[in-house]
Amino acid sequence: MSRKQAGQAMVEYALVLALIALVAMSGLSVLGISVSQVLTDLQNGITNAAVGAGSPLGATFSEISDAMIKLTQDFYQKNHRWPRSWGDFAYTDLGLKPDDWKAAYDGIIYKPGGNRVGIAPASGYTFLVTDINGKSMTLPSSYKWNLWYDMPTGTWRYHDQGGPILQIQTLTVVPPSP
Repeated sequence: MSRKQAGQAMVEYALVLALIALVAMSGLSVLGISVSQVLTDLQNGITNAAVGAGSPLGATFSEISDAMIKLTQDFYQKNHRWPRSWGDFAYTDLGLKPDDWKAAYDGIIYKPGGNRVGIAPASGYTFLVTDINGKSMTLPSSYKWNLWYDMPTGTWRYHDQGGPILQIQTLTVVPPSP
């Protein structure tokens, strides 16, 4: 192949790539999706992939729960009301994607809702935690209960907002037996 032919091939290649980009951008605008949003979503996807198996809010219980609590408090400060507590609204009011929260992260299912944030053990998992009086408490997934962070009091509670106050830093997540 001569230098002239090689140069011509590069020009043709560049034109084909430009045409593909133009068609892609046109298709996105027909669908009502902005190119900047696609690039932002792509960047977020790469960032989230870098976190590994973590959630969109972090990789550890502390990171995820603290971020979800902060989102709830920020919503309250901005709107002078708590976010909704039902369906997808419990997540979308906080700017979260409900599909991201259908799965458990390290055996924990996160459930925001109104003036509280709940966590539940995933199927087969068990929570072990100590209350403020030093009493050890067990919460297996079979109970279908939650531990709740109560926004008005700033405390973690066992089973419901009126339950015993917990020392959440003692939380241990026990995986299912093999």
